Amino acid sequence: MPLLVPSTMTERTFTAGLTRESDSGYYAARCVELREAISQGKTEEEAQGNTKEAVELVLVEYEAGAKKEGGKLIRIVVGDISDDSPHSRLGTLHS
Repeated sequence: MPLLVPSTMTERTFTAGLTRESDSGYYAARCVELREAISQGKTEEEAQGNTKEAVELVLVEYEAGAKKEGGKLIRIVVGDISDDSPHSRLGTLHS
């Protein structure tokens, strides 16, 4: 069943950590940016698809919560942190 996503939602890119559980053989995934978005799958592809749905559900809940709080919802654009431009990040990490 396709997930219904609000029409105001624009395309975004997220990162998920993927691990293979040694006991079950399943892949577990957690979105780095939205820690509440977790899922699993028998294959990497299934885990990725399930995690995409989990991210969409979390975003829908966040948006619904923000609308209940009232006020105006504004759009904030953040640059790619891998970009070397000085305006794309808050600081530089050195190892």
